Amino acid sequence: MPQIFRLDGVQAKSEGASYSVDASPTTTDAVRIARRLGSQIELDYEWENLRDEVANNSIIPVDPALPRGRKAKVTIDWEVKGAGSDVPPEAAPLYIACGLPEVDGASMVDYGPLTSGTKGSATIYCYAHGLLIPVVGCRGRFTWPLVVGEVAVHRFTMYGMVLVDPSDASVPANSYDTSEPIAGVNTALTIGSWTPSWISGELDLAGVDPALIRNGNATDGIGSFDFGTSDPSFRLMAQKDALATYNPMADKKAQTARTLAMTWGSAQFNKVKVVAAPLKIRAHRFSDNEGFSYWDLSYRVSSGGILRFD
Repeated sequence: MPQIFRLDGVQAKSEGASYSVDASPTTTDAVRIARRLGSQIELDYEWENLRDEVANNSIIPVDPALPRGRKAKVTIDWEVKGAGSDVPPEAAPLYIACGLPEVDGASMVDYGPLTSGTKGSATIYCYAHGLLIPVVGCRGRFTWPLVVGEVAVHRFTMYGMVLVDPSDASVPANSYDTSEPIAGVNTALTIGSWTPSWISGELDLAGVDPALIRNGNATDGIGSFDFGTSDPSFRLMAQKDALATYNPMADKKAQTARTLAMTWGSAQFNKVKVVAAPLKIRAHRFSDNEGFSYWDLSYRVSSGGILRFD
């Protein structure tokens, strides 16, 4: 019987202090994916253990030994939305596993910045291709592609271990937040005092993928995934204004710091903001868009940044 490609889903749950121990997510831990999971999950081994140079009296290499270090890379695109009430969004375990610590304040939840080694991790149950693929010890990289007018999508590129074989499984009846997803309009995006006419960009609050930490005492040779460094960045394509309005060339020359701020959405408990994100420009390039002059700007987020849901 053919397997239906569209039938897929993700459940994610924080592992707390028990790294790489299956946290057993359920239907209430579902994250509503915005792209088909079947084309965004990769299973592989860190060590293929090929034996191509082993002598065997033939020009045909001997068969490989058993592979070790089974791992997965899972890209999860999530439609950005609040929970509709004063609780964390459904993607909360993914933010935490991307090194962005959660701070639950008064009528708001903050994530970030990544300033030291990641403490959180997640178990992700991947339902795709008629299988359940349980991935434990997941940590990853959060990015936010900015596209004018379109529904906002947060991308989580997650890395983890597959310690239990995938099994045949149907997609369960997952429950999701029902808030309206937020679109890239009326975003109140500013860089310092400049309010750009922007069309695209990307916020990357880690700037690097988590490293695979090898450990010979670990069950399958992989000790963990974690961050030994970070390099957060922001990129923006925006209409070129008069230099008196904004001059990135002068900012580059003087290493002037600017602060990025933006608010997407307007309804309480269905907004996401960027706060306390200091920028220093890395590169400024000229670009053409529909016959008009644009800036292609890239920045370093010099001391992290915070995502806020409120």
